[in-house]
This record gives sequence, structure tokens and C-alpha cells, in this order.
Amino acid sequence: MPDSDLKPVYLLLAGCETDLAKLAKAEKKGARVVSSHYASATTWLQKVFGILPSRASEEDKENKPALRMAVEVKQIAQKVTPPNPTPSSAATKELKILERELRCLRDKNAQQADQLSQLRSSKRKLADDYSHERNLRRKYQIRVETLQDERDAVRKTERFALEQVKREGSNRKIEDKN
Repeated sequence: MPDSDLKPVYLLLAGCETDLAKLAKAEKKGARVVSSHYASATTWLQKVFGILPSRASEEDKENKPALRMAVEVKQIAQKVTPPNPTPSSAATKELKILERELRCLRDKNAQQADQLSQLRSSKRKLADDYSHERNLRRKYQIRVETLQDERDAVRKTERFALEQVKREGSNRKIEDKN
């Protein structure tokens, strides 16, 4: 069987190895066990996606302006160190104000969370009520339709009976004349 047909299996095995590494890490089995599982996962992934070059050569860095600029920015950032600020009274006041605002925002967030949970429960209750009302409406609609059908049948029977009475009356008149 060609490797291209086994790619889903390799991905599954890579996932299993990753899970085993996480489990070993959680159980504190040791760095060697964890790294061996990660290495196995990498091997399976390389069978699917191929081996990527680890680092670009210096010639590639010089040919690509974006890479060159990134390297320069990194070098400049390493040279410049930010000054170590000393906390002043203005900074501490501002810090206290910000902490107070943060507490207020957290309180508002908690209130909104409570309101949201109340709204959700109200929504569930209304959905249940709506479902109940819809079922009752269907039930009564069916009942109305059956009563209308019965009414129509009774009216039809009544018309037929009236016509029959009229015919009998006219037949008696004719018999009385004879």
C-alpha cells in the first residue's frame, strides 16, 4: 500500500503520540519519555507533510527584504534597553485609579453575567410556555374543525329533512284534492 494512502493513519498516530506525551507530562513521567513521544509524533507528521528545512541560509536572508528587516529590528531591539522607571506618587495615584476602575468594571461584568443568566432562564421558561400554548392551540384548532364538520353535517341533514317535509306536504295537498 503506498504511503499516500496511509496519510490518515499517520495523522492519527501523530495525534495519539501527542496525547501520550501530554499524558506523560501530566503524570510527570520524565522529560525523556515526553520528548520521545513528541519525537514520534514529529516523525509521523513528517511522513505526511514531508521534512521542512530547519533554517534558511544566510543567502536567503539577504535576498529577502522582509527577513532582512526583521533581523535588523531584532538587532536594534536587543541593543536598546528600556529605562527602569521608579514609581512616583503620580504613577501610584494613576495605578490606584486604574485598579478602582478595574474593580468597577468587574462588578459590572458580574452584574451583567447575573442578568444574562436570568434572561436565559426567562427565555427557557417562555420557550416552554410557547410550546405548551402551541400544543393547546393545535388541540383546540382540531376540535374547532371537527365541530365545524359536525355542524355542516347537521345543517345538511336539516335541509334534507325540510325538503322532505315540503315534498310530503305537497303530496298531501295533491292527495286531498283527489
